[in-house]
Amino acid sequence: MLKTARHTPPRRQPVLVATVLCVIAFGAAAQGDEALDTLIFDPVMIVPESPLLASGNLSGARVNRLQDTVTGRGEGVFTGQDAAGDANIAAYQEVVNELERLEGPFAPDLVEQLLSLGRLLQQQERHEEAIARFERAEHISRVNNGLHNVQLFAIVESLVESHLALGDFAEVNDRQHYLEYLSGKLERNQVRLQSLAGLGDQNMYTFGLALVERDDPNGPGRLFFGGGDVPTASEISRIHAVNSLYRAKEHYSQAITRLIEEENFRNPRLLELEYKLLETLFLTGYSREMIGNPHYYMTSARSTANMPNRWNHLRRNRDGYEAGIDIFERILLYMENDPTTPAEEIVRAHLEYADWHLVFDWNDAAMSQYARAWEVAQSLALDEAKIVELFRPDYPMQLPLFTPKPNSREKFGIKRETDLDYDGWIDMRFTINGNGTARNIELVNQSANTAFDTATRLRRYLKNSPFRPRIDNGETISREDVNMRYYYSFQNSRF
Repeated sequence: MLKTARHTPPRRQPVLVATVLCVIAFGAAAQGDEALDTLIFDPVMIVPESPLLASGNLSGARVNRLQDTVTGRGEGVFTGQDAAGDANIAAYQEVVNELERLEGPFAPDLVEQLLSLGRLLQQQERHEEAIARFERAEHISRVNNGLHNVQLFAIVESLVESHLALGDFAEVNDRQHYLEYLSGKLERNQVRLQSLAGLGDQNMYTFGLALVERDDPNGPGRLFFGGGDVPTASEISRIHAVNSLYRAKEHYSQAITRLIEEENFRNPRLLELEYKLLETLFLTGYSREMIGNPHYYMTSARSTANMPNRWNHLRRNRDGYEAGIDIFERILLYMENDPTTPAEEIVRAHLEYADWHLVFDWNDAAMSQYARAWEVAQSLALDEAKIVELFRPDYPMQLPLFTPKPNSREKFGIKRETDLDYDGWIDMRFTINGNGTARNIELVNQSANTAFDTATRLRRYLKNSPFRPRIDNGETISREDVNMRYYYSFQNSRF
């Protein structure tokens, strides 16, 4: 008989699941689902002496500095660089022209210059121009270094990125298959590892890009799994996204297997790859729900109103859940057999292991693992301040930590230091029980322009996934009256 339990997965660098924003207008009084999908919530705790109680406002950068202060770290990882100006692009083009004039059209140094120029064009979203530079760099590299050379990896991976941005998924698949072929030809372990990890990252990028595709309101179709005859354009895109997710899982798994077979247990890539594999295991468990609702895929699977469906979800995802347990057992082995691993990191990994049980609703297993994390902390003689920080933090940690949550900066690839123009704020009071569930959610206050739909979305945000429970003497305890302000912003531009 299945046990029901809530769990949460590990903290570590989350892989960016979405890096593209769509341009969508919204109304102040009511918003459709598409407008609500562009919401970002930036939470800050309200304490009795907080100036927030006087309805003060903060910039986006200040909000995130407050979050980092109370959590002890920034949980978001962001990719990309600031867009270079036209002057920089012109300067690189001049270097390319001069090299051609002096050394000819196949000068070896042209490859790096063209690659840099293409990346600058990418940052300005001039992808057709970037592709032209990358393809030329590819041709010159083959002329100088042969059909199969290490230099081609960076070039082809850059080509994949631009084709992804243009939505040319057929070309992306062809290029990714070529990377696999190339790595096999080279037969070099490090290159093979780099190729597998890179392919996994590209697959995850494809997943995130396709997941935010939106329906044409004038187009055909309805939910593919809802009985409609014709899937919508966005559903087709999500199906493609889920396929990419499965490919990412396979590539990360192969890369990990290679390192383990070589007994390269202290390779710094190993832990990173294990956490990336963990994310794919979690997300593939919700593949069916993602096609129906990519933003709140956990809600339908976790609904307490329909326990048979919830239990069916647990049974359907038993393999992924157990594979995640294997990952955590490996992670702890790596850490505990490496004398340089800080005690704090070992304890944190035990807590993340308990989180994994919790997000899959295996509450008994989660409570047992939280107790084990407490025992490990005592055995490693962590000081009291560190124990409080890890087990009883003031700032509530909503799970999962290893993948972006809906309506978060991470989901849209927005940097923590980026200032947002907030459209309003909502103050919420709620409790978190011993199983990490938000209860007694109460709207306390809100800015004057806040629409009913926005507040409803925030309630759903709080109910969508569990929080890590507080732990004292190895037992989970309830939180009373958690007071949070959620600044919100509708994103109508691309970052």
